[in-house]
Amino acid sequence: MKPKLDTIIEFDVENAFPEFLESRTKKITVSIERETKSYYVISNNNCCEIEKKEVEELLNILNTLNIAMLPKFGMGVDGVTYTMRVVNGFNSVTFKWWSDTQGKQWNELIKLRKLLYKLKFKNFKK
Repeated sequence: MKPKLDTIIEFDVENAFPEFLESRTKKITVSIERETKSYYVISNNNCCEIEKKEVEELLNILNTLNIAMLPKFGMGVDGVTYTMRVVNGFNSVTFKWWSDTQGKQWNELIKLRKLLYKLKFKNFKK
């Protein structure tokens, strides 16, 4: 039976030159199973249960997030665009930024990105 997952965090990477992207998706999702309160990381249609403390580390950063609402100007010719969406029931917030051009203004989002990659690579080979 497929778990009934509620999305907590979705993270996606879009390359400026899609033709150079590998065929696999760059999306990472962290979810909670409503009935059992189990936590999962999902990438490339693979799903792996993770420990509550790993999700709590992400949520602690989100709960104390202090970022500038007016982002610095950022653009470029090559690089990546990051998108992070946080969902809680019918409420959500989306952050989108270009190649870490925000620097210290959005540093906590860079920390979150690194933790999400760490979860992905810990649980899936690539």
